Amino acid sequence: MQTKTTTETAARRLAKILRDVLRRDEFQSMADLTDALKYSCARLHIRWTHEDLNAAYRLVGSNYPLPPYVQHATPRRERRERRERIEPEYEISKRDAIAILDRLGIGLDKIR
Repeated sequence: MQTKTTTETAARRLAKILRDVLRRDEFQSMADLTDALKYSCARLHIRWTHEDLNAAYRLVGSNYPLPPYVQHATPRRERRERRERIEPEYEISKRDAIAILDRLGIGLDKIR
């Protein structure tokens, strides 16, 4: 007789909960589904790991349609590059910067 590992047992338990969550509502993305699954686990006081969640998704996904994984419209690298290219619309002089710091009660001696 073969014994099941802890991950297999936890995955099967999470798969049952996942099927129940999928029956109750329709989800637009995997993120929404994952949040609902985590909420159900918290409500039932069931511990989980990311490995358990992934195994449950594999079990359920093999015979039940799961929502699509929604990505950002632009890749992360492109968003970061776009942020780096943005330059300020105005320049501030040293005198104006000192005046602003004085109004805020921050002296230059406190900065250094």
